[in-house]
Amino acid sequence: MYRYIKASYDSSMPNWLKSKAGTDALNDLKYQYAMSEAQFFDTPQENSIPIHLLDEVYEEVTRWGDTYKNPVGQYVYAPGIGYNGNNKFLQSGNGYRRLGTIAKSKLNDHIIDTVYMVAPLRKDTRETRDYIDPRRDSRGNYMGQYKREGRKYNRETGEWEHDPESDTWEMASVGWADAKRDKSGYAIPDPEELYRRLYARFPDRLKSRVNEAKAILDEYYDKVSAAKDMVLSGYDIRKGRTPSLGYGDVSKSDLYQLHKAIEYYGLMYKSFENCMTDEGSIDPQKLASYMKGDHYSGIPQCTKYIDSYLSKIR
Repeated sequence: MYRYIKASYDSSMPNWLKSKAGTDALNDLKYQYAMSEAQFFDTPQENSIPIHLLDEVYEEVTRWGDTYKNPVGQYVYAPGIGYNGNNKFLQSGNGYRRLGTIAKSKLNDHIIDTVYMVAPLRKDTRETRDYIDPRRDSRGNYMGQYKREGRKYNRETGEWEHDPESDTWEMASVGWADAKRDKSGYAIPDPEELYRRLYARFPDRLKSRVNEAKAILDEYYDKVSAAKDMVLSGYDIRKGRTPSLGYGDVSKSDLYQLHKAIEYYGLMYKSFENCMTDEGSIDPQKLASYMKGDHYSGIPQCTKYIDSYLSKIR
């Protein structure tokens, strides 16, 4: 269990290291150093690590067989730390040099600010101030909305410049197995899990939901049964009369519509039975999914299809 504190980092950490520009550097630093005990200084200290904020950094991109350098704006670089800067470049003369190979004199031309970090190695200390920011993923990446600066090429200066009019707000990418996030980066609770907790805490509500499900099943049984009687009443053997057969298009016949409605009712009924455990009790999480989820065999989907098929019976 993690213990939450007011801040995960010392106040001496510069804001640019905590910004999107510093994401790569900060992630790599976390793997090696106890960042909750890190302190930052304007001048070199004993055993300190330099961390630079660079002005204009490029990323190598390959598309359709062509490789080019794409401007990414400001970037934080911690020389020699992890993979930080592996695919990042600076302009040097008429070309580009990778951050890890550029000469120190050339690197200095692009430095906006530098801090010197002093922190113990993670392997030498146990961080007692571990903090999980709920707006970030397990690697520390901010998962909320962030501003992507628009860029435009200035033909007069031959430089890429910030274009405020083309700035866009974007959401961080989330993997299919990860929790969905709101614009502030907080995980959106799974409604099925919330229902499970609710039912576990208030058993009477679980009983009420079971009764609600049974009432819906009874209601739709009556609807489908009435439709069956109506369709079958269309048969008159002596007169040779039959219900609508769709005139060649089976999908338009009354019998087909009745068939599909009965099929979905059976699916809905079976799905309710699957909410029961082997001991005969109701599984709260399965019931929550059955009642409110978007699964094809749950109440919302099945009742929608049943209503649709029954409405087409003439």
